[in-house]
Amino acid sequence: MSTEFVTFQLFHNRQVAEEMGSVLAKEGIPFEVVESKRYFDPSFAFNKVDPEINLKLRSEDFTRARKSLEGVYAKMLEEVDPNYYLFGFKDEELMEIIRKPDEWGIFDHALAKKILADRGIPVPETEEKQVISNRIDELRKPESVDPVWIGIGYLAAIAGGFFGIIMGWLFYTMKKTLPNGERVFVYRTDDRVHGRRIMNIGLFVFAVFMIRVMVSSFM
Repeated sequence: MSTEFVTFQLFHNRQVAEEMGSVLAKEGIPFEVVESKRYFDPSFAFNKVDPEINLKLRSEDFTRARKSLEGVYAKMLEEVDPNYYLFGFKDEELMEIIRKPDEWGIFDHALAKKILADRGIPVPETEEKQVISNRIDELRKPESVDPVWIGIGYLAAIAGGFFGIIMGWLFYTMKKTLPNGERVFVYRTDDRVHGRRIMNIGLFVFAVFMIRVMVSSFM
């Protein structure tokens, strides 16, 4: 059994994250709440962002946690404010929530199913499982790095800058968490190979620079 905790859901409020964690703890699901602040965006837009509150679980507990929370929310669905924004969604928009539950909160996903059922469009459990399975297969596919960024990475590495080393490291090691808790590499194998080369070139150039600095200091 894995002891590594990975992000299950992001929040902007620590109390809300801890309350959800407490619900899961009652089901025997251990959790961690960690605050982090990212300065590096995967899209390479170096913009500071607000602190993120990470509710972390063991990857093997993801599916059980979702089912547990859906059960909790099921008791709340009858009391939802009729002005809640999902009630204004068209059927196809609600089906999009069913198809891509990872892009919506668990509550919205459960409510979307109820609204569709109330409209005479129930989503059978077998169909939902297949939709989720298809979505996971889609998300599992590795992404491609823009060739421009690959080129910038090589140039930055040759120049000896830390930017090149960091870019190479991200291309090579970055992973994403799927809705079922599985961790997979973000980028294609070819792009990861480029990332490793960029990182190694950057480290080599930096090492040579440091050796020259040290030699010069003794002369």
